[in-house]
Amino acid sequence: MAEEIVLQEKKSVTRRAIADVMGAPILIIATQKAGFATLALEVGFDGWMILLCTVGIWGLPGQVVMAEYQAAGAGLFAIVLASSMANARFLPMCVSFLPLVRDGVKSTSFMVLMGQMLSLNSWASCQRQFPTISPEHRRHYFLVFASILISFAVIGALAGIWAAGDMPLWAYTALLMVNPIFFALVFLGMKGRMVVTALIIGAVLGPLLHMITPEWGLLFAGVGGGTLAFFLFRRWEGNKA
Repeated sequence: MAEEIVLQEKKSVTRRAIADVMGAPILIIATQKAGFATLALEVGFDGWMILLCTVGIWGLPGQVVMAEYQAAGAGLFAIVLASSMANARFLPMCVSFLPLVRDGVKSTSFMVLMGQMLSLNSWASCQRQFPTISPEHRRHYFLVFASILISFAVIGALAGIWAAGDMPLWAYTALLMVNPIFFALVFLGMKGRMVVTALIIGAVLGPLLHMITPEWGLLFAGVGGGTLAFFLFRRWEGNKA
C-alpha cells in the first residue's frame, strides 16, 4: 500500500529535512571528513586541496584512493581513474534518483549540480521520505538536506585540519571506519529483505575476496552480493507464483 502524502507545504518540508539531517547524518559526515582531512595532511595535501576534495569528490572512498595514489606518486590519469571507480556507486544512485526531482528543471547544469550534491545519506533519506512529500516539493527537501550535509562536511574537514597535529593514527582511522558502519546500518534500516540479504552476502564475501585480490575484493564483493541476492529473490518470487 502506498504511503499517504502528508507534507504538501514548503515550510513543513523544510522542517522535515532539517529534522532528518540534524542528527546522525551530520555527525557521521563531519567525523568521516575530519578523518580524511587528517589522513590527507599526512600524505602532503594542503588545506585548500582538502576542502576542494570535500565538496568536489564528495564520496569518501574516492577521496581515500586519491590520497593513497598521490602518496604513491601515481600520475594524474591513474588518480582520476581510480577515484572514479571507487565512487562508481554514485552512477546508479544518480540514475535512479534524479528523475524524482527533475520536474520543472530545464537547466542541465542544475541537474548536474544536484547529482554532485547527492550522497548515500541524502539518497537514503529521500527514498524514505519522498512517498510522504508532494512531488513538487521533493526537490526542495533534497536541496535543504544536502546543503546542510555539505556544510557540516566542510566543518568536519576544517576540524580535521585544525586537530591533525594532535590526532593519533588510531583516532583518524577510527573516524574513517565510522562511515562504512553507518552505511551498513542505513541499508539494514531500509525496507526489503533483498537489501539485507545483499548486505549480509557482501559482508561474508568481502574479507574472503580481499585475501584473494586486495585491489578488487571490495568491488567483487559488492557486485557479487547484490547480484546473488537479486537472483535468489527473483527465483524465490518465481517459486511463490
